[in-house]
Formats: sequence, C-alpha cells, structure tokens
Amino acid sequence: MSEQVVDSLVANEFAVELDGTPVAGVFRVSGLTLFKTTVDTPLVITKMVQRDPNSSFNKWLKDTLNAVGKSPDPHYLGHRC
Repeated sequence: MSEQVVDSLVANEFAVELDGTPVAGVFRVSGLTLFKTTVDTPLVITKMVQRDPNSSFNKWLKDTLNAVGKSPDPHYLGHRC
C-alpha cells in the first residue's frame, strides 16, 4: 500500500483563472451564478493573502479599483506600508 501526502491548504483550494492566468490560494467562491438579471450582487472570492503586488490577482484588483475611480488600499494589495 502506498502513502499519499496531501497538502491541506492546496486540497481546499479552487481553480480560478483571471484572463487565463491561474490564481493560487483560493479557498471559496460564492455569489457565482451562470445567469443573473442584476449585477448588484458581488462575486466573492476568499483567498489567502499574497504579498506580491505583481501577482495576477493583485494586478486585477488594482486595475478594477482604478477603473471605478477608487484608490486601492496598499494593505490589501500586498504592499508594505
């Protein structure tokens, strides 16, 4: 019988991609519906903190906040204050 070791963090992650780029560390996705009549309900992604400001998720978050005219909080984007 062989032993299989499973990383408990990786075993609980979901596969999420942003523009075809994999996003690591996602533990939960909620609010995702294939068809919505309203856009008021947010899509919620729960993921581990990654301090790299150049990660695909942090870049996407900065671009999204900049597009709606909000200044991204550096605490949540992995920058050291």
